Amino acid sequence: MIEQQTATALVKSHKGLPEEFARDPILSTAQTAEAVGTSSVHLRRLAKTGKFPAPIKIGYRKLGWRLSTIKRHLAECERIANPHLNTQSE
Repeated sequence: MIEQQTATALVKSHKGLPEEFARDPILSTAQTAEAVGTSSVHLRRLAKTGKFPAPIKIGYRKLGWRLSTIKRHLAECERIANPHLNTQSE
């Protein structure tokens, strides 16, 4: 899972960009795969089959994912995997 230190390091590496870009950077395929704990090939396969959010096409052969999209997806996966942790007041 993406640790706060990793997210902070990514934001610091985007100096000179508008603040909204720095707060929600686009990660490369390699960075996203590392953050999720899988290979780049498997990550692209998961995205192609709809089991991971679709990437943003950055260039002709370059894909990326917004940090916020990855965090949301991982939180949803965790919610599904651990339904007993979900607390709902009725």
